[in-house]
Amino acid sequence: MCRKNATSARTLTSSPKARTACVLLGLIAGVIAQPATGGAAPAALRVGIESEIQGFDPLRTPVMGVATLTVARALFDTLVELDSEGHIEPALALRLEPAADLMSWTATLRPDVVFHDGTPFDAAAVAGHYSRLLDPANKCACRSFIGPIARVVAVDAHTVRFELSRPWAALPAVLGEPSVVSLIGSPRAVADTAREFQRNPVGTGPFALEQWTSGDRVVVRREPRHWRAASPTLEGIEFRVLPDEQTRLAALRSGELDVIWTQSPASALKARSEKLAVQTQVGAGARLLVLNTRVTPLDDANVRRAFSLAIDPVELARVFSEGLAPPVTDPFGPKTAFACPASDGVRHDLDAARKLLRDYGKPVHLKLLHTNTPRGLEAAQIMQAMWGAAGAEIELVPVEQGQLVQRVLKGDYEIGAWRIRDSFDPDPDLYGLLQSQSPFNVTGLRSEAIDRLLVEGRTQLDLTERRATYCRLSRALADEAPFVYLAPNIYFAVSGPRVQGTPGLPGGILDLRTLSLAR
Repeated sequence: MCRKNATSARTLTSSPKARTACVLLGLIAGVIAQPATGGAAPAALRVGIESEIQGFDPLRTPVMGVATLTVARALFDTLVELDSEGHIEPALALRLEPAADLMSWTATLRPDVVFHDGTPFDAAAVAGHYSRLLDPANKCACRSFIGPIARVVAVDAHTVRFELSRPWAALPAVLGEPSVVSLIGSPRAVADTAREFQRNPVGTGPFALEQWTSGDRVVVRREPRHWRAASPTLEGIEFRVLPDEQTRLAALRSGELDVIWTQSPASALKARSEKLAVQTQVGAGARLLVLNTRVTPLDDANVRRAFSLAIDPVELARVFSEGLAPPVTDPFGPKTAFACPASDGVRHDLDAARKLLRDYGKPVHLKLLHTNTPRGLEAAQIMQAMWGAAGAEIELVPVEQGQLVQRVLKGDYEIGAWRIRDSFDPDPDLYGLLQSQSPFNVTGLRSEAIDRLLVEGRTQLDLTERRATYCRLSRALADEAPFVYLAPNIYFAVSGPRVQGTPGLPGGILDLRTLSLAR
């Protein structure tokens, strides 16, 4: 067994190289403790989420937002799990062990697990899922997130081997975080073209889909055959789509909702003052704006640097975090094992920003694409004012969140709202966003130096070496300025008086499995 360190918990292995890997990756052996029911009668939980559900087929939904992943957490299990402290624990896989050369990992699956449609969850299902994502013919943009996986092999009914093209430190975290690549669906349901998986997901999670009314609600019911027999105590969950922050909060106050998700510190502080239960999670990653380097004048690095220099991170932290989280000056965020010195990140210098825009010699007029929520508008107006003070004219373009994602992915924008996920390991998101040939390189930046750093960070296994590499990457990003950092990933779950237990928020995604409702 491995001892805990600053970035890991326990592991299952004992060879020298395996011990190195476990120190980095924090695998935990054993079985997850069953949540206490507290004697509460089963009941339906009503949850307010911020945006529409995008869909569950990774071939059709290249990026899943927080609302989609919140519902997905109820419908699907992952091979391993990531808790709110960044530790990884077994779930569908009882064990996950690296080979001595770290060129493969072997997962031993939990026996007697079935999908909601009765299909066995076995090694063939796992291998088939990843083979579908990796198949070039399927053109899944998600391949950039799992690029080091060469193939996934079913060794026997309950053993799966992930074979890599190179050692990859991030693999266990990628398997453990709910994401477009880690949610394994029933092979039978995926193959059923009459009932497309995008709208009819079938997983192994504690709840099964009962109803989905677009733009309104998703209803899930308790799955009695779930392998955690004592969990959940709830009979079902009703997820209601309410984009307006104040509407969600008002519905919670009136008793129409039991739990709401929010990224608004102001709403969370208000709820706390009203004696409502508030759970806070400050995570890794960052909320940011992406600058499209393929359009004029953002194809000029000095203009991008001016936009970065004009931003005051301390003021943004005050506005967006209400003092609950520190400023963000790099892509890693405050809660990470890859923290870099402040000198490696961006800095604020309004006079320098003004000079760079004057030296550009032409008017700078750009459009900022943002979500049509009050939170999105607030952020956009602040950026408009800060850039206006530097001499740029910014037009605000509000759109629905799903439309924003699609437009940014297609490059149909000038400046767009985005985020780097709250992830235990920065590799998948940063590689996807920055590698020159990645389908997720939404800024269009092409940099051989950044590409080299991304490969180094992906393949190094020593945590100290990886941290140094990512700090060099932070300096390179400050110079190229494809991003403008806004705020840390900070999330809140607010619960009403009927709720017993505390919602989890690992990665900013609501985990409702341990909750019950008062009689």
